[in-house]
Amino acid sequence: MIRHTPTPGWVYSGGLVLATTAGAINAVGFLGQHHQALSHMTGSVTVLGMELAQANYGIAFHAFAILAAFFFGCLISGAIIRQSSLRIGRRYGVTLSLESASLFLAVYYLRRGSSAGDYLAALACGLQNAMVTTYSGSTCAPPTSPGW
Repeated sequence: MIRHTPTPGWVYSGGLVLATTAGAINAVGFLGQHHQALSHMTGSVTVLGMELAQANYGIAFHAFAILAAFFFGCLISGAIIRQSSLRIGRRYGVTLSLESASLFLAVYYLRRGSSAGDYLAALACGLQNAMVTTYSGSTCAPPTSPGW
C-alpha cells in the first residue's frame, strides 16, 4: 500500500526557485557561444550524436564535456547527500553552496568567452538535479552495504 504524506509548502517554494534557476541556466546556454542546453541533457546528447555523425569532432567534444560535467555534478551531489528522504539537517546546504560557487565561476568564465563556463554551469545543474531527484522520491535509496 502506498501512503502519501502531505508536502510542506516550503518544499514547493524551494522547487519553484530551483526550477527557475535551471531554466535561467539553460537560457544562458542557448544564448551563449555554443547555443547548447546546459540543464537538460537530452539536447546535449542529440547535439553529440548529430555532430559525431557529421564528423564535427570539436563541437561533439564540447557536448560530451557538458554531459560529463553534468554527470560529475550528479556524482558529487549523491556522495554528499547519500539519503533519499527529505529532512532538515541533511547536507543540502553543502550541495547548494557548491552549486552557487560553480555558477559564480561559470559567470566569470562565460564573460571571457571560455567553454569552462558551460562546463561549470552544467556541473551546477547536475548537482541540483541529483539533489532534487533524491529528495523528491524519484529514486530509491541504494541498498545498505558496507560500500554505501
